Amino acid sequence: MITYASYLGDDHNLALDGTVIAVLNTGVGVLAGLVVFPLLFLTFGELTGPAAGGGEGALFVSLASVFAQLPFGRLLAVTFFGVATLAALSSSISMLEIPVAYHVDEHELDRRTATLSLAGLVLFTGSATALNPGLFGFVAGTLVDLMLTAGLAGFLVFVGWVLGADALAEYSTGSGARVTAVGPAWLWSVRTILPLFLLGTLVVNVLSLAGVSVL
Repeated sequence: MITYASYLGDDHNLALDGTVIAVLNTGVGVLAGLVVFPLLFLTFGELTGPAAGGGEGALFVSLASVFAQLPFGRLLAVTFFGVATLAALSSSISMLEIPVAYHVDEHELDRRTATLSLAGLVLFTGSATALNPGLFGFVAGTLVDLMLTAGLAGFLVFVGWVLGADALAEYSTGSGARVTAVGPAWLWSVRTILPLFLLGTLVVNVLSLAGVSVL
């Protein structure tokens, strides 16, 4: 929504779209868990080794071992990892669009040139990172989690305190009177409640990373 909202019409219902996306994203994650975790338990009896850590270990090591032991495992593996590849590419496109749009809009760079240059940079740095499992785990796990939390907190503060009334007007446009009535409460939650929650999460994660117990 953050990436593509600027391309939508002024009368588009952002509140409804955001709710639908959140519900569908959560539902897909739950369904995937209902499929993946039973397979891991049936195969290994318990989540140990790479499966216990989640992330790339569970996906590329443990699940690969599961498919190797199933009937028609090769076909299932090709289908599963093909879908995972499409999901990764769709997420990558939305993330790449942000710097591409910035260079096109602010520096008048040709879109094709900006896309190819930034995609090449991501491919080079990503491939170099993937060659070192420890570095890849840190970048794809710890660093990404910290940056997403800090970035979202900063974004919410900017929307709530800098844009303010303009953000509220954009939120209300096309969303109907019912949403407009709760607009002020939405704005103050964006200004205070959500950033404080994210900043608290960020502090806990940083302290945990530094080896400081928070419990």
